[in-house]
Amino acid sequence: MRVVVAPEAFGDGLDADAAAAAIVAGWHRVAPGDVLVPDPAELPGADLLVTGLAVLDWQVLRDSPLTALAAAAARQGVPCVVLAGRVLAGRRELAAIGVDAAHALDGPADAASVAALAGRVATRWSR
Repeated sequence: MRVVVAPEAFGDGLDADAAAAAIVAGWHRVAPGDVLVPDPAELPGADLLVTGLAVLDWQVLRDSPLTALAAAAARQGVPCVVLAGRVLAGRRELAAIGVDAAHALDGPADAASVAALAGRVATRWSR
């Protein structure tokens, strides 16, 4: 399975690069055969897009990098999954922008929590 990983920062403590590394590490623990690509330009041909950010709320549902990425994934027929520190938007609102699923962290927005969440999501989404 080919997974594009393109998160934003999870707040001050976890920038976008560190978040991407945590997602890749957590995902590979569960699905070591999957190919994870940290480049949104690789979306064509991907099987899944995993993105993330600190808070997924109504403000993000407007014009934001996440909405642009989710729309691009939808145009390519690629499911979009969001990992977030907090999810404050409903499934219907998320579906309207092209997000197929959103998952919130159980703990603080640090690399260990993001990796753990990525592993749990991989058990559902990896083939």
